[in-house]
Amino acid sequence: MKILLNWRYYVLFALFSLGFLALMVVFGDPAENMSLLREEMIRLAAAAVSFVSFYILHLCVKYWESRDLIPEFTRAGEELEDDSWE
Repeated sequence: MKILLNWRYYVLFALFSLGFLALMVVFGDPAENMSLLREEMIRLAAAAVSFVSFYILHLCVKYWESRDLIPEFTRAGEELEDDSWE
């Protein structure tokens, strides 16, 4: 229940969702015919939004992990590292 009340996870989810949707726009096909310049400007803007979103996501995770404010997120990565395939 504690993880549901931690607002930082909602911020991380929103940033990831925004970046992922912008990547879908970058690699998707346009639904209507438009000029090449307009299409490329839309792709460039979406790529910029995606880059900024993922960069802010990286900064937030780095900052909050260093202060142990998202312990479930940090522990999930540690559990994956502890699994050995021997």
